[in-house]
Amino acid sequence: MEKLILILTGLTVVTGLIKILWNYLYLKLMNTIKKAGRPYKERNADEIIKKHYRIECNKEDLEAVKNSFTFLYRNKKLKRQEILKIKHWIQKNVKYPKKDFNNDIHEIYSALKHGRWDAYDIKVLEDYLMKYE
Repeated sequence: MEKLILILTGLTVVTGLIKILWNYLYLKLMNTIKKAGRPYKERNADEIIKKHYRIECNKEDLEAVKNSFTFLYRNKKLKRQEILKIKHWIQKNVKYPKKDFNNDIHEIYSALKHGRWDAYDIKVLEDYLMKYE
């Protein structure tokens, strides 16, 4: 009788360990499958609008933004903070050749000249610059 109780207790413990091991392996497998799939990326409203209304830029609009930026910079209407905000926004949203730039203004000019701009991005930058004119 004692041997039977001992055997049943041992089987219960072994069964519990097998269940724990099975659940652990199952969860590991599911995490691996999730990681192998497309990762979830948070998107804000600007990115969604930009994706749905992706239109190639108009050269005249880009030239107008470039002239506006030049005017504001040369007349000292933009502070260092605003220039850095523009630079970081351009780095995040516009594709342009990355290289060693002399300064922040040089990087912005290079992006305005050689970058691949969308009409939406031009409009956003134009609206931002209009606040300072």
